[in-house]
Amino acid sequence: MVRIVKMKKSGYSQSLMLERLEEVASRLDIVVSYEKGIEGPGGFCRVKDQAMVLINKDLALRDRIEVLADVLKTCQLDDIYILPEVREYLECLRNNVTKS
Repeated sequence: MVRIVKMKKSGYSQSLMLERLEEVASRLDIVVSYEKGIEGPGGFCRVKDQAMVLINKDLALRDRIEVLADVLKTCQLDDIYILPEVREYLECLRNNVTKS
């Protein structure tokens, strides 16, 4: 799992960041599903040619962000519009940079 990058004080709340990451996943045609009974935090899978991110429904908000961001940071993001703060967040994760 990724180390969470601190969001700027003027940036998004955790719930808003999760919502923005879900929007990025949707633009990439990745279904995000919160499920009970998943062993571990969750991750990427394919079901009948549909890309999915399954996330353990019992995880705290911060951990949900980590699971989804861990998947999205590996995706090709250059061809879609992403809000600048969200793109910066994913790029920091991709480059393993801690932001204060």
